[in-house]
Amino acid sequence: MRRFVLPLLFIATTAFGQARARAVLPPFTPANAMTVSGTVTSVSGSLITIADGLITIDTTGAKLIGYDVITPGSFVTATLKSGDVAPNAPLPAMLVLIAHLPTATLSGPVTSVDIVNNKFTLLGRTINVTTETTFSGLLTLRKMTLADIFPNMVVAVEASVAHGALVATSVEVLTPLRTAPAHFTGFVKTIGATQWTIGLGPAGSLAPDFLVAVDANTIIVGNPKVGDRVNVVGELTATGFAASSITKVP
Repeated sequence: MRRFVLPLLFIATTAFGQARARAVLPPFTPANAMTVSGTVTSVSGSLITIADGLITIDTTGAKLIGYDVITPGSFVTATLKSGDVAPNAPLPAMLVLIAHLPTATLSGPVTSVDIVNNKFTLLGRTINVTTETTFSGLLTLRKMTLADIFPNMVVAVEASVAHGALVATSVEVLTPLRTAPAHFTGFVKTIGATQWTIGLGPAGSLAPDFLVAVDANTIIVGNPKVGDRVNVVGELTATGFAASSITKVP
């Protein structure tokens, strides 16, 4: 997750250069440079406003550092071109440092995960997930997805608002499990009234299989069938693994 500290004017260039690995460190800013900074109120072509529209910055030809796009809500620091500026005229920028600040940040243990509908709950709030959401914090050989998030994991979320709902822009796992419910991901081999067979690999692989007990209290999500990949949450018992939920991974 990105954590931005709004820097003092003369260290802003370094901080923003480090905020994104692909950013190029901007040129040295002289001590007598003219600068202006603030949260973007509106964007109209090359003109952006800050301070609730009282200050307009003209970004025509300016070098953008940190991001390629400026949007309302971004925090910008603009180094201005030399020369006098007419009263209330747009301020001409030659360099603009950009940080996209999240609308909200939340952290705590995950309460529930709904893989089928691409959402999870955190601090009593529903957090929606899209294809643009980034996940981090676990050592995996593949790209992390919502399927890697389980109840009781402690996560930190940066979220924006879309259509009146919270949408995660990034999810970082801080601790894999706050408590220790057993869980694993595998492929359905057989489905029975009281027992499923779930293998760690697809049919035909040499990966081991697990016998998973189910009952009337087991929550089945997504109508999984033989061959489907599923997340299984439950507990180890004296007789094997008892599932509290089995969720199909899309």
